[in-house]
Amino acid sequence: MRKVSNMLCSSSMLFYCALILGVCLRTTKVRHRLLESRGDSSCLAFTDVIVHIGAQTSQYAVYSLQACLRRGAEMLAYPPVVAAGERANTIHYLQANQDIGTNDCVLMDAGCDLNGYVSDITRCFPISGSFSSVQRTLYDALLRVHEQLLVYANEAPKLRLSNLYSRMVELLSSAVSRFQVAESLCPHHVSHYLGMDVHDCASVSRDIDVPPGTVFTIEPGIYIPKNSRFPEEFQGVGLRIEDDVVTTGDGIEVLSEAAPRSANEIEYLMRSH
Repeated sequence: MRKVSNMLCSSSMLFYCALILGVCLRTTKVRHRLLESRGDSSCLAFTDVIVHIGAQTSQYAVYSLQACLRRGAEMLAYPPVVAAGERANTIHYLQANQDIGTNDCVLMDAGCDLNGYVSDITRCFPISGSFSSVQRTLYDALLRVHEQLLVYANEAPKLRLSNLYSRMVELLSSAVSRFQVAESLCPHHVSHYLGMDVHDCASVSRDIDVPPGTVFTIEPGIYIPKNSRFPEEFQGVGLRIEDDVVTTGDGIEVLSEAAPRSANEIEYLMRSH
């Protein structure tokens, strides 16, 4: 066992691991098509959930599985995070069996596994079919941040996930300047690599230039705990918007573009059922 441990820790083994991970980051044309198919299945499943969410009370995890399978996926990529109201402030909330209040906003983080490649998407839906004024204010602010991050990732001559995070902090600071606590409002990183695993190539640094063909997420969030530092009406609200993107030779392609993102589109779909 000690010999195996020494071998795994050797510099040559680390070199080859880094080499393999570097190859895994890059997407071939065939893999790109598979990723697009996976993204299409996930987006259709999310649309299904949005359309039917008003008829549910607590079984969103089960419904998300059914939606993914109906759309051709082989399985879920990971246990979905389905959190309503204040529970959305728990980043990886997995107890998706709680009742949902009539005015709650539901955060769903889910993805499908199709042909060995996974997706990772997050959307937020008002259970009533309409965002409250407070929910809408925060959601629209977060959406503007998200869209500006997509533009930044598309236009950056040399993109690094670490720089993308710094940009998110700047944008959140501007969007919620009244709070002056942007970093504590989003305690997680804005991005991670994605591929055959949800957090693919986890040992690859986020502080390297992202090569063409690399798939990663963009997922800013706003999480406001019940704390006197914040206006009372905003306390207990947790929101996140997450998309999957792949770098191309001249920018990025949003693989999850078809998943409804704007508040108006989400409300329209919910009212259409």
